[in-house]
Amino acid sequence: MSLAYVIGAGTAGSTAARILKDNGWDVEVFETRGYISGNCFDYIDEKTRCIVHAHGPHAIHTNSDKVWNWLHQFSEFNNFHVKVWANTKLGKIPIPYNDTSDKIIGRRLTDNEIIDLVFRDYSEKMWDTPFEELPQSVLARVPVRNPGEETYFVNNKYQGLPKHGFVRMFENILDGIPVHLNTPKEEWRTLKDKCDLLVYTGKVDNYFNYKHGELVYRSLNFEHIYCPKTLYIQLNECNSMNRWNRAIDHSYWYNQDVETTIVTREYPVKHVEGENNPYYPMIFGKYLDQFRLYQPLMQKEKKTVFTGRTATYEYLTIDETIIKTAKKLKKLGFSDHILTQ
Repeated sequence: MSLAYVIGAGTAGSTAARILKDNGWDVEVFETRGYISGNCFDYIDEKTRCIVHAHGPHAIHTNSDKVWNWLHQFSEFNNFHVKVWANTKLGKIPIPYNDTSDKIIGRRLTDNEIIDLVFRDYSEKMWDTPFEELPQSVLARVPVRNPGEETYFVNNKYQGLPKHGFVRMFENILDGIPVHLNTPKEEWRTLKDKCDLLVYTGKVDNYFNYKHGELVYRSLNFEHIYCPKTLYIQLNECNSMNRWNRAIDHSYWYNQDVETTIVTREYPVKHVEGENNPYYPMIFGKYLDQFRLYQPLMQKEKKTVFTGRTATYEYLTIDETIIKTAKKLKKLGFSDHILTQ
């Protein structure tokens, strides 16, 4: 029987492992962290009993029937919709900007006024880059104006959270597949020649020993605060006054009725290897040009599948990661009866 080693137990790695296992392969997963689910990792805070998203807020939002149906094999979902407010110089308003925002401000803003009010300061803090230099691919992730309901992912057909949390869902995805946690970071190099296929979800520059230099990512520092339940699931700091970019009240994920909640403030910082996590690839300008130097090297690795944010240097959502991983494996002859039908 053919053997595949999967490096990483996050969304990309777990998706690949499940598809390979269902195609009759022996599969083992190797994860450097002490837990599965990657940046979707959640846990129960002992003091508040709130379910905390350890690496920032995550929710399933997709227009793909295939992704939604595939995930339902591993978990039931609640009907949670992310609702975001922004703390601006004109007050707190819901975003994407909508009719309620107009009423709070007292007049209808133009699109350019909305961009200056909501996007400029937030984006410059997030990316440490002048707003005018940011590409449309980054700015267009959130619509400027939403004429409909007050929900953040206005263009997605399906939204929700795994009913029993992300870790439980990933346990089900990886059911029957050996997972090795706390694997030494470079151990994958010793495994590469011992398998028929390697699925790599780590940093692509590390894979090639930084041949073309270290790729640049943005990261986050987290500050956890215990306080009375707030009015907002997520409050974005769309101003230059506060250094954090957003604050998350974790009691809202599963509509927990608590007096004391845990709120996490996120501070955007540069990624430093060994100090923090590479959350957001800088997918524009000179940074993207640098990544493109690695692409010919990736194409020569016939026994390795590169997938996920850090292996492909892409800013991907959960559903995009699942779809792209399934498509990469389909090109190699592996199919999933739901994702690739």
